[in-house]
Amino acid sequence: MLQLLYTIDQPHGLGELYFVWQKGEARSLLATTGTDATVAIYDRSGQLLERMKLQGLCAGMEWDNDGDYLAVITPNSNSVLLWECHASKRISIETGLREPPSCLAWAYGEPLLAIGTQKGNLALYNHHTSKRIPIIGKHTKKITCAAWNKDSILVLASEDKSLSINNSDGDTLRIISLRDTPNDLQFSEMKTDERVAGENTISLIVGKRTLYLYNLLNPENPIELAFQQRYGSIVTYKWYGDGYILIGFSAGFIIAISTHIKEVGEELFQVKNHKDNLTDIAICNGQAASCGDGQLKLISVWNNGEVVGCVSPGGGAERARWSGDGRLLAASGRATLSVYVARLPPLHAAHATRLIALTSLTEATVYQCIALHDSDAARCELRGDSVRIRHPLNLDHSQVTK
Repeated sequence: MLQLLYTIDQPHGLGELYFVWQKGEARSLLATTGTDATVAIYDRSGQLLERMKLQGLCAGMEWDNDGDYLAVITPNSNSVLLWECHASKRISIETGLREPPSCLAWAYGEPLLAIGTQKGNLALYNHHTSKRIPIIGKHTKKITCAAWNKDSILVLASEDKSLSINNSDGDTLRIISLRDTPNDLQFSEMKTDERVAGENTISLIVGKRTLYLYNLLNPENPIELAFQQRYGSIVTYKWYGDGYILIGFSAGFIIAISTHIKEVGEELFQVKNHKDNLTDIAICNGQAASCGDGQLKLISVWNNGEVVGCVSPGGGAERARWSGDGRLLAASGRATLSVYVARLPPLHAAHATRLIALTSLTEATVYQCIALHDSDAARCELRGDSVRIRHPLNLDHSQVTK
């Protein structure tokens, strides 16, 4: 069951609230933004560490894969704000292009940032070398999203209804035409009979109605999946497990499908977990959550989408994200951010007749074993007292031992 860790009311005033968890080994920071044109950085206990004023509303923010840098873009500046986590240092990066950025994505293995623009151009920036490569005419219209795979292949999606597949130098390897505007671009591994390892599949939503799968190993045979109209439009989707996809629809439906070539598109389960609408889904290590009707629900993807937990945050729930380790779940509503503890590691110790166990990130409970005797038998009863922890535990750090 979810335990509320902290709530932040109006961190950016009234209106929409967006957030992203830090990646990498630390995975303890949370970046938020909203209608006040600032980005705020919070630690694992909800304490404000940094607030950065932007030149306009945030149009996108992304942590690099080691969690060292946060990149932020706005729609009225042609530069990128880079925040260095360990030094709390802010750097303004010029893209070399005249128009503002529209999306960004970090590569794996090195701090290489791809920046798409509102006019379809591309800039590549390597923070280690400070090398910058502006590329004109990558697309004819706005680049809406970008994604890298672990082999340094960069894919861009554009309002010109096309995808471009590029190498790490920005050279175009292939152009793919689509029937409608793409969004929610992701890389993952599609299940094939050959079981070739690696992120071999590009996936995206086309026109909010179909899910498009493009296998790099079988480029001549892309797959486009359509769904029942009663589901509504596709809100978002997430890969999980061994080539499965969880899809959330606007009418409140959630379905799971397989991508194995012999059963691609086949529904594994279908549930309607939200009566009126669904606004987001999130998944990490097999744990799924969904937002809709102002509620945040936990879903068992291994038990046909059964709801195993439900909370109603004070400000509602419109977006949800798991921390990288799957222990914390954050949800934002109108102007409010709530962070919940979803899973604790079994940290405990015993001495003589006493036992101490972690019962939340801010609380440990000490149990005393007391022998009780009656006429029939002797038994042992545990009586517990809670002890507050001054600073919430960061359970990602190596110094925490069992």
